[in-house]
Amino acid sequence: MGGLFLGIDVGTGGVRACAVDAQAGIRGFASAALPAPRVDGNAIDQTPQLWWQATVTAILKLGEAVDLGGVTRAVVDGTSGTLLLVDAAGRPCSPGLMYNDARAPMRRHAWRRWRRWKAGRTARAARSPSCSICRPTATSATRVTRCTRPTGSPAASPAIMASATRTMR
Repeated sequence: MGGLFLGIDVGTGGVRACAVDAQAGIRGFASAALPAPRVDGNAIDQTPQLWWQATVTAILKLGEAVDLGGVTRAVVDGTSGTLLLVDAAGRPCSPGLMYNDARAPMRRHAWRRWRRWKAGRTARAARSPSCSICRPTATSATRVTRCTRPTGSPAASPAIMASATRTMR
């Protein structure tokens, strides 16, 4: 197998690109810095458009040192645990919630609850037995599932999803 391999690493602080030949020799390296993620309390996120711009910049810089016309394979690596919502075409719909963003578990929980609500399931059926956030509560003689998150919002409500979406923007 001949040609060059293009490696791209998208990290929290920057994007790195390298060209490696078939004998594992590094033919070139370039990088582009990223601004620090936005921090607001337990919210830590980054604008995905910045990732793309830095990736393009790093590849263009690499192309100044190495003829990238010989690239036959590419590999991309990204920051672990970063959550990014995308539409059906793969376009970002939210900021990237970084690996250390404390909102992600609550967003995942809200999304699951909203999907179940939208599917028309009952409150009892909507309860996820593996979810450590939801607990069944007793109301009169009827057992009702209610989300016991700190906000105390009722489970399986479109308001939960609307709230989650609003705070992600």
